[in-house]
Amino acid sequence: MNYEEQVEIESRKMTRASFAMNMSTRLLYHGDFSFTEAINLCSKLREYIMDLFPDSKDVFDLYYAPRLRKIIHEVYD
Repeated sequence: MNYEEQVEIESRKMTRASFAMNMSTRLLYHGDFSFTEAINLCSKLREYIMDLFPDSKDVFDLYYAPRLRKIIHEVYD
């Protein structure tokens, strides 16, 4: 696989991760979930992103998790 193909694959993965994060935040802000369901959604999102980027645990925990925690505290507390 050449460099351009690798870049294209990573770009598609980033697009999917971004879409999943945006959709999840919209669903959480809508507030139709119970607290437990909201936490489960975040867990599923983490699993999905970890499947896309297996070595990105630290990135998810540092970048996405605080944003999700903030939304959950704003909407579900």
